[in-house]
Amino acid sequence: CDWSSDVCSSDLLIVVGTRHSEGLRSALVGSTAIQLAHTADSPFVVVRERWQPAPNAPVVVGVEPSSDAAPVLAAAFEYASRHGRNLRAMFCWEPFIYAAHEHWPADAERVRDTAGVWLSDALSGFRSVYPDVTVVADLVCDYPAAGLVKASSDAAVVFVGVGGSRLSRILGSVAATVLHQASCPVEVIPR
Repeated sequence: CDWSSDVCSSDLLIVVGTRHSEGLRSALVGSTAIQLAHTADSPFVVVRERWQPAPNAPVVVGVEPSSDAAPVLAAAFEYASRHGRNLRAMFCWEPFIYAAHEHWPADAERVRDTAGVWLSDALSGFRSVYPDVTVVADLVCDYPAAGLVKASSDAAVVFVGVGGSRLSRILGSVAATVLHQASCPVEVIPR
């Protein structure tokens, strides 16, 4: 990493830890993790202090309807395969938000059906590459960050993507919220 140039780029996975302390700081990750979230061009993992996954804890991956979902899915499938874990692919949707979007039907039930078809299509290619991974496609009516944070309570690791410009990373994202509030390690895949 070259911190002086605000760019961290590598084919390696960066792993940082965080300590829990009392009060408000217990919910926040450290400055190194925040710096990575704003500047890293390579994947990184933030591991919580005293974290211990259950033997059957799934890998959770947050998926959104974009062409950039493939790198996040690839990383999550690879991890699940390598560690013999199930994969929970979550698409969190909030009907009032998507009802206003021109590419989604206004009816909430149809939004859920459309999301289900999209998620199934997004997972299909990876299912054939990783036949050893048991996949649960999960449509959750919740804001993406909130849904993933809730899922982190019984997950081995949560995978999220962070995309766009560095400015959008600074202004906030699902990944930043999950980094701050997840109970388990979070692996961030820059797009």
